Amino acid sequence: MVNARVDTYLYGDRGTEQAIGRALLYTEAGADVVHPILAPVPLLPGLADAVDVPLNALHRPGGPDPAELGRLGVKRVTFGRGLRQRATAALHDIARSLTANG
Repeated sequence: MVNARVDTYLYGDRGTEQAIGRALLYTEAGADVVHPILAPVPLLPGLADAVDVPLNALHRPGGPDPAELGRLGVKRVTFGRGLRQRATAALHDIARSLTANG
């Protein structure tokens, strides 16, 4: 599977024209999925409608949950390093509680 990164939002573009243009170029080249990195949530439905392949989006703490992202047209949800960071923090809390109680 080729998941093509669309970095326009990462570099400050707040619209959809550039992102859609790049996404379409990637799909024409054979991308199976497009991932508009840091796309603003309100733009996700328009991005999903503009491409013929699944849209990938990053789930971020405090943002829409994966089900809501799905309702916005996202077909693949990425958790990135956030999930690992949360798991590591929980493990540290458990370790601290063991040493404090032991």
